This record gives sequence, structure tokens and C-alpha cells, in this order.
Amino acid sequence: MTLMQPSMQMFMFALIVLITWVSAHRIDDGTLQVGAMTAFITYSMMIVMSFLIITVMSIILPRAGVAAERIDEVIRTGSSIQDPEHPREIGAPKGVVEFEHVDFRYPDAEHNVLTDITFTAEPGKTTAIIGSTGSGKSTLVNLIPREHGFRKKYSGESDSPLLRYYRRKAEGGRRGNPGSEPARPAR
Repeated sequence: MTLMQPSMQMFMFALIVLITWVSAHRIDDGTLQVGAMTAFITYSMMIVMSFLIITVMSIILPRAGVAAERIDEVIRTGSSIQDPEHPREIGAPKGVVEFEHVDFRYPDAEHNVLTDITFTAEPGKTTAIIGSTGSGKSTLVNLIPREHGFRKKYSGESDSPLLRYYRRKAEGGRRGNPGSEPARPAR
């Protein structure tokens, strides 16, 4: 694949030089017109490009087949998160989420992902968690509704405590976690 593109281009340019060389002698003899030479070059390039496209397709199609199988496998995989038998209902917002000197590390990790995090999120107010890529914003937001093994103090009655006790769709819209894309298309 790496050498195919340069070798096909080299072949195309060599073919153009050959056609031009032979045609130049015939044009000089008066047995060939310039328009015929141009048409011959155009047709030969169409043929060479067709072979190039066939070669590329023969490489891309098996890759596409493997990718399609993987996509199908992901689509057919059921969710590992199941609704509880007796789900709780989410009521009106009532609480404050407060982190005081919170540390967190993933299981089997050597170092903390988050160290000494302190903030308060009050009801009815917007709390923004900002930072560069890889700074732990998503990890921090995901600590709020889950029962992770973070150390030190996490207090307050969260508006979405321990999501495992609720239906999966019941929590939608209660907590926002936008992605890291720097720009989003206008709607």
C-alpha cells in the first residue's frame, strides 16, 4: 500500500513521457495531430486511474469488512448496566454537593488521578469544571453520582446520588457533562 501510490504515479508519468515522445515524432512527420495525442494521453490516464482505483478498493474492502463486523458486534452488545428491580424516583433538587480535599485513583493505579479537590455545587447554581485535556474533569464529574473509593470527605445530598439505584433514563437531563470538543456546530 505504501509503495503503490508512488509507483502508479511513476508509471503514469512515464507513460505520458513515452506517449509524448512517440507522438512528437509522428506530429513532426505530419502523420498525427496534436488533438489525437492529447486524446490518447487522456484515455491512457483514465485506464491507469481505473487500475489504481481497483487496486485501492481491493485493499480497502477487506478492512471495511472487518470494521463492519466490529461495529455490528458493538451494536449487538447489550448494556451491562441494568435497571434495578425496585428503582427509586428522582425528586426535586434539594441538596448541595461538596468535595473537601478529595483524592481519587483508579483501581490498580500507582498515582492519584485527582488530588486535594475542594469545591461546592449549590442547588440552582451552575458549577463549571474547566481544565485542559486529560486534567480529570470527566473523572471528577463522574465521582458525583457513583460510589467510588475516593479518600477523604465527600458530603451533602447530591441531586443525583448513586445512579445505580435509579432507572437509567430517569437521570437524563439532571447532570450535564459536555464533551471536550473545542467547537460545536450551530443548531
